[in-house]
Amino acid sequence: MQWINIRRDTREPLPSPEESARRLEAMGGVDFSGTKVVGTAAQVREQLEARVADCEVQELMVLTTAFDTQTRIDTLAALV
Repeated sequence: MQWINIRRDTREPLPSPEESARRLEAMGGVDFSGTKVVGTAAQVREQLEARVADCEVQELMVLTTAFDTQTRIDTLAALV
């Protein structure tokens, strides 16, 4: 849901997972397959490293929009 808000330049608090699911279903679903990386820490690291190599960049910005603060912290800590 947050990706849609960013694209629409809409500012609002991160909706709960249930609210996000309800909104996405009402919109007929959205395909984010090209914009997200999902998996174990090792799988995510491999996918991100591949994207860095493909784009020939020296740094990478990671955004995580987990509703739960501890999940967000754990996700970012796993990247280190």
